Amino acid sequence: MPLFVSPLYSSMAMDVTNMQDMENMFRTAVDYAGSLDILVNNAGLNITKPAIDVTEEDWDQVLDTNLKSAFFCSQKAAACMMENKGGNIINIASQMGFVGYWNRAAYCSSKGGMIQLTKTLAIEWAEYHINVNAVAPTFINTELTSSMFEDKAFEKDVYQRIPLGKLADPSDVTSAVLYLSSTISNFVTGETIKVDGGWTAL
Repeated sequence: MPLFVSPLYSSMAMDVTNMQDMENMFRTAVDYAGSLDILVNNAGLNITKPAIDVTEEDWDQVLDTNLKSAFFCSQKAAACMMENKGGNIINIASQMGFVGYWNRAAYCSSKGGMIQLTKTLAIEWAEYHINVNAVAPTFINTELTSSMFEDKAFEKDVYQRIPLGKLADPSDVTSAVLYLSSTISNFVTGETIKVDGGWTAL
């Protein structure tokens, strides 16, 4: 997971499932930039298979990457933000945290947990002026998802579930993140913004 630590967009990489890597990253970021104002928990993984076939290793890999890492990154970021008397934490959840979908038992569980985690952290850290929110996208139109839509039955099913009739673009998600990172959203906390084209409104 890359972390941007300065206005010049310097970055470093880390393994979000490695606690020592995480500790080193936050220490380096704060030493370099002097403070930490915004954290976006965007690391994500999905192992697609029927629930009956999910192994313990599959489950742990998905939950550790998607949920455990978000909690401990948030914990370390909050410690820095408490010293600064404020900050913004944005979790990248998913519409799958609100609805079920085939072959995604671990993924849906991790994203549902992230949505609940967002609410809990928002309540606990409000007194420190740390806003904690989430963005829940639908399927995004990227190179990583293009292979999934080679399955025409899957493509048809997804498109018919989105009232707007198209996939989200990356900019649809980043716009929501920018809103939650800015002073415009000062009084918003514990919220999950769905960027799903209306999927969960059905």
